[in-house]
Amino acid sequence: KGYYQEGDKKYKIFRGGVFRTNEINSFKSLFPIAINHAVSSRIALQVYQGLVKLNQRTLKVEPLLAKEYKVSDDGTIYTFTLNDSVFFHDDSCFVNGKGRILNANDIKFCYDMLCSYNENNTTYSYLTEIILGAKEHYSATLKGEFPSSGVEGIRVIDDKTIEIELVSSYSYFLKILSQACCAIYPKEAYEMYGNRLKSHTVGTGPFILKNQNINNESLKMIRNFN
Repeated sequence: KGYYQEGDKKYKIFRGGVFRTNEINSFKSLFPIAINHAVSSRIALQVYQGLVKLNQRTLKVEPLLAKEYKVSDDGTIYTFTLNDSVFFHDDSCFVNGKGRILNANDIKFCYDMLCSYNENNTTYSYLTEIILGAKEHYSATLKGEFPSSGVEGIRVIDDKTIEIELVSSYSYFLKILSQACCAIYPKEAYEMYGNRLKSHTVGTGPFILKNQNINNESLKMIRNFN
């Protein structure tokens, strides 16, 4: 038990123990590109993280996987620098089952996926209308074509830097990136589990999904100590 200060307010922190909560509906999917459901989103954002997050008190956008970001003067180019030493949860999709470090290629992979046709992708329109080349990329994948370079406006600069170019300035862009559909997962997990990611999660978040029952009526998460 401890405290932290925010402005002139002091908040109590409790460590350890078990937190239980009830929802009136079951979750539908925990595969980020398929999350357009409130219950699924609340669960997923405990397991996954995005480049940015919404402060739950102020609803202002704050860096998360990104330690900082810069926006061009015309508001069309966002450059994100990733935090050092962020690791994915341990999972059998990795060599020796040990989670590896996050890099900028993971961001591009997930955002390219979000802009691609997939039978479970219900959230593609979040990005296809605003990122340069995203609409064209989606149209190509709908025809079964998968451009090797991915979306034109999503560019890896180096291991810790990714640049995203928009069609035009869009004031809600960062808030879109804070949504569960823009959460980051490793390519290895998709290659191993495919659409089974709707119930098998591999993220970087504060909790790890331990198990859930067959009807998605209950699930258990444990603290991520990495």
